[in-house]
Amino acid sequence: MTRNPLLLRLDAHGLDAWQMHDRSLARVARFGAGEHAALATWLSDRPRAAHCRVLVDFADEAFEIEDLPRVRGADRRALIARRLSSWFARPEFALATALGDAAQEAGRRFERFLLSGLNRPALVEPWLQAVTGAGHRVDRVVPASHLLAHVVAPCVTRHAALRQAGPSRSTFVLGASRSGLRISLLGGRSLLFSRLVEGACLPAEAEGAALQGWQHELARTRDYLRAQRRIAADETPGVLLLATATAPTRQDDRDANGGGEGGREGTDEAAPVAIDPARLGALALRDESGAAITGEGLSALLLPALCRAPAHLGWPAGRGTDAAARAARRPLLALGAILVSAVAIGGWYWQQSAAQAAHAAAAEAAAARLRALQARSEDDIGTQAHAQAPDAEDAAVAAPSPEEEPTLPPPPPTDLAAEDSAPLPRRIDGILRRPDGRVFLWVDGQLTDPASAGLRLAPDPALSLSPRDAGRTRLRVGDHWPPLAAPDTAGTPR
Repeated sequence: MTRNPLLLRLDAHGLDAWQMHDRSLARVARFGAGEHAALATWLSDRPRAAHCRVLVDFADEAFEIEDLPRVRGADRRALIARRLSSWFARPEFALATALGDAAQEAGRRFERFLLSGLNRPALVEPWLQAVTGAGHRVDRVVPASHLLAHVVAPCVTRHAALRQAGPSRSTFVLGASRSGLRISLLGGRSLLFSRLVEGACLPAEAEGAALQGWQHELARTRDYLRAQRRIAADETPGVLLLATATAPTRQDDRDANGGGEGGREGTDEAAPVAIDPARLGALALRDESGAAITGEGLSALLLPALCRAPAHLGWPAGRGTDAAARAARRPLLALGAILVSAVAIGGWYWQQSAAQAAHAAAAEAAAARLRALQARSEDDIGTQAHAQAPDAEDAAVAAPSPEEEPTLPPPPPTDLAAEDSAPLPRRIDGILRRPDGRVFLWVDGQLTDPASAGLRLAPDPALSLSPRDAGRTRLRVGDHWPPLAAPDTAGTPR
């Protein structure tokens, strides 16, 4: 895909496709009025998803000026949308341009707007549908009136002769192309009105033929605007004529305006100022074979400006294609968000499961170490007992015979119940905390609940136990603890 966008010029003669190459504009295709299917077929052979910008140059434009109450935010957008809908049947082919503050009435502040739009959107819609149907993207649909004002306004404010053309800052700008003669009224840098006088001229003769009658059409436009009170009766707007040095103009037209250097006495017209469009950025135009194209004064200026046109100049119809593309991408973005969320949740659950498994494995390893320690202790006790016990033969020799065994007096009677109830200390071999939070003891090789031994977990950072009736006592691994005394079943009732 080429770097520069594909430029499409749309007017009453049809549609031309242009591409910028080496500081010149080359026409790559052209289609007559109504050849929408041919355009779609031609675009289908080009690289997909190419960026296109459309320049619309029709005479079916309306311009209205309204003073609206000054509001902000969403209220301002809603008010502008309602006013555009009241003037134009299709607001997507209309624009609202702020012109500044208006006169206050009854203490209320007002803002002046230029409401402009296309009266017949059916002239443009089939061409846009052909472009988007071929898989290409339209990112600008710019009317020629607004684009011309955007290009010429800096020159108008800088030109000394235009600034001295009377007390008013308004200026008429005239230029011709194959569509005809366009007359625009600028107030400072803002467009106030534009009119296209269509002519049935050949493209090579369009500029010269349209410029032959510019004075008459300018007078008609001025009278109309004065009748609409858009120009004051005593106002003398400046006149800027966009024409090449070789454009044929009638001598009597130039003489009627004082030779271009001053207004003729008795007239209300300012002296016209002629500027070559090449000074404003116009480029050379070439056809499909590379031959130069003449008679395209405004087109040679507006087509390069279309590449640099800001977004606020375009109709919402062009921005709507971007919105449609974004709407088509929304399901994919939602699916991607769902997948990312699922992966994140799955990773969290996996991390939690791995942590629990690691904790359980650590607890099992601790229990195994305790069992091994208990088994080692039992082996050491058995070895010591075996070392201290005499051999069987030595025991047989050392044991006296029944006849030689002396008679010993019987032992005194003992209290068996007291001996049975005497507590025997037991050693705490280990304290185990399970992953669920419960605590167990290793006592005599068995896993015992501390509650059954009268113990509870002490509130200390270190793992320790304390008796229920002695809260300050701390028992740790290696300490001894006597078991609970056997309940007196014959005495105190349960």
